[in-house]
Amino acid sequence: LFGRLAPLAKDLGRPLRVLELASGGGDDAIALSRRARRVGVALELIGLDASAVAVDHARDAARRAGMPELAFEVADVLADPWPTAD
Repeated sequence: LFGRLAPLAKDLGRPLRVLELASGGGDDAIALSRRARRVGVALELIGLDASAVAVDHARDAARRAGMPELAFEVADVLADPWPTAD
């Protein structure tokens, strides 16, 4: 899927925005960000998870990986409002 999105994302003129539900410890978000960097795609990602422990872990992992484009928030995706795009 990313292989098909990458060329389109490069033509956006802005970062590709991704909302990840049930993001857990951030492993998938970090892997996606690494892949995006390798192919020159600017990325902004927000990960939502109901577990505060998982979100703390994801934030720490993103910080250690040097990925400020990743943000993680505690949210119950079945009950809480989702973030809006600016």
